[in-house]
Amino acid sequence: PLVLGPALLLLRRPAAAGLLFLAFALAAGPYVAHLSDEAGALTLSRKKPAARYLSAEAGFDAHMAEKSARTGLSRPGAGGAAWELVRSLGEATTWAILPLGFIGAFLLFRDGRGRPELLLLLALLAADLALRFRHVHLHGYLSKRHLAFAAALLVPLAGRVFVSRGRIGAIAAALVAVVLLGVAVKPRDREKIALAEAGREILESGGEGTRVATWLTPRIPYYARGRNVKLNRLVPDPDDTAAVRALLDRGADWLAVVPARLDEKTRRALVRAAAGLPSRESGSGKWRVVVYRIR
Repeated sequence: PLVLGPALLLLRRPAAAGLLFLAFALAAGPYVAHLSDEAGALTLSRKKPAARYLSAEAGFDAHMAEKSARTGLSRPGAGGAAWELVRSLGEATTWAILPLGFIGAFLLFRDGRGRPELLLLLALLAADLALRFRHVHLHGYLSKRHLAFAAALLVPLAGRVFVSRGRIGAIAAALVAVVLLGVAVKPRDREKIALAEAGREILESGGEGTRVATWLTPRIPYYARGRNVKLNRLVPDPDDTAAVRALLDRGADWLAVVPARLDEKTRRALVRAAAGLPSRESGSGKWRVVVYRIR
């Protein structure tokens, strides 16, 4: 809906706006109906509501702080959150540049009467980036999908700057593009390759469909082409070794953990529950992966 609204305003011809709305309804309608049926009320997304990040939900900040401490994840300060936002935005912008270029071209060739629409786009971009800053400040990460909307707005905005400000605007737009592209093409978390290596080694040994128990590392089962047994959701007390071991025996073929992403108590409990030496290790540093074969 946040993309559809400005688009309908930009398409001033009723026929064109009607066709766009019909296309949106045909594409989104079945998904909205499915989600609403599951939820029992009109629902547009499975994701957590924006109200949480706007502090409209009581105790949300305290809950996130407790969760971060329990899982051993670090929450960045304002500077770290801002840099992560810029870096993720650069990735999202380059990732979506081809289809969004058509939107930019549409605005570039307009007759220049789009000041209200431009203000609306700026307001939406500012609101979206503020929301994402809060997200990364609480969670410590962002992905491309989180910033797809902001990337969609940046392309036509950059086009406006380029056209309306002459040579100075062109230089400014080029500098912004260099920064965003530089951030995007820089290899990010190259050490995470260890997750892919661990998953592929599990695939070679166990075949497709194997069940991999993990703690906040879903990439490993993805590369193993297996099913993720999410211990962080299934284990109420990780210090209960017998319960963890029973869960592993019942539901997992492998246990794959990244020690640096576990608090010390949980790490010791999982190692005891694995009841054996590691089958293999991949990588080093904060993304070192330790794999145990359960059965």
